[in-house]
Amino acid sequence: MIDNKLHETYQKELNKKLLSFKKRSPIYFEFVVTPVELVLNLIRFNKVEYIKIDYKKDTREFISEVRDFLRFNYYPKLKKYEEEVVEPSTLELSAYMDKNKASFDEAFKKLSRVKKEIIYIIDKISFKKNEIIVLNGNRQFVYETKKMPLAILLNKFIKNTSTEEEAFKIFNKNTVFKFEVINEKERMDNK
Repeated sequence: MIDNKLHETYQKELNKKLLSFKKRSPIYFEFVVTPVELVLNLIRFNKVEYIKIDYKKDTREFISEVRDFLRFNYYPKLKKYEEEVVEPSTLELSAYMDKNKASFDEAFKKLSRVKKEIIYIIDKISFKKNEIIVLNGNRQFVYETKKMPLAILLNKFIKNTSTEEEAFKIFNKNTVFKFEVINEKERMDNK
């Protein structure tokens, strides 16, 4: 009887926290909390996911794991390429010059510019503030929509993009950077 009461309390708390999480999620989903699992109906993807509930974990930790699962598998991703200047090694320069019958200047020019792929994940949204929080690795950036409400921008991602590069172009055109979120550890390291 005590276990049932604990499970009931856990499920109620989980339901409450999932509703809050759902409001900030960049993807639309419905959910049902059963005594055994969390059932996620991912509408846009026409898919249902089942995640076993581990009552040993607190609800915050469980939701964090759900968010990580969704982030990795379903959250919208944005991709851009930036040209980065690097210093090629002597071996790389020599090999390029031999293979392509190129001068040192030509080899250096070719090898010193590298296209770097940068992936952003849309992590959270706020309809109230028209804000989007994106992740790049461990870094978080806050953007605000500038020409249209957030709901319309998200709909554009869903309907008008077939690639992550196209999604980035739409995102870049319709948002403005506000600030980078600095976590407490970074703030202490910079003192």
